[in-house]
Amino acid sequence: MYPREIRHRGESGGRRNSTLNLDREKTPFEHWKKDIISRESPTFFPIGEGELARIEIGPGSITLLGGAPGAGKTAFVMQAAIDALRLSPALRALVVNVEMSPGVLFDRQLARFSGVDLTTIRYRRFDRVHGTGKPPG
Repeated sequence: MYPREIRHRGESGGRRNSTLNLDREKTPFEHWKKDIISRESPTFFPIGEGELARIEIGPGSITLLGGAPGAGKTAFVMQAAIDALRLSPALRALVVNVEMSPGVLFDRQLARFSGVDLTTIRYRRFDRVHGTGKPPG
């Protein structure tokens, strides 16, 4: 049930792949036990300060966020991802959203960073004020 080997690219992103061999008798418990005995601390990345510092994200972890429609889940996750990337520039993040297309997520981020109203961005109602050089209408 566990893969015999896992291939991954090195941190430098180079072409050379390294391989981690997993023996059949090695279970997640065995890997955990090895980490405990070696006293190697897991890698975690901060997503903010204060209470947000308590949320741990790191390699191999999946964070699932649930809530009522319109509660701000997407806004929170996008803010957390941007803050984590700002705090740890080497970090790479993948945000998966089953309710919104990438274009909608990009529109939201552009509105957040630019200060331009989301409706203006979403419906592409730009004018000279927004630097398009085109007259309104």
